[in-house]
Amino acid sequence: MKAWYKSKTIWVNLLSLAIELAQYLLNAQIVPSGTILVIVNLLNIILRFLHTQAVGLTNDDKRLKKVDIN
Repeated sequence: MKAWYKSKTIWVNLLSLAIELAQYLLNAQIVPSGTILVIVNLLNIILRFLHTQAVGLTNDDKRLKKVDIN
């Protein structure tokens, strides 16, 4: 299992979220309506076929390991 921040799928989705949020906050249409949806869906499908490794919060992620305070 790989750490969540190493997932290309998650980064693609976060980027699309940032673009949509920017458009909303700026009240501007940076990308034509529906374009982000189509692009992200296609990228998610492509990335799903290319990568099979699970994503999660793993013990391999040194920043998330428990610290013993006893």
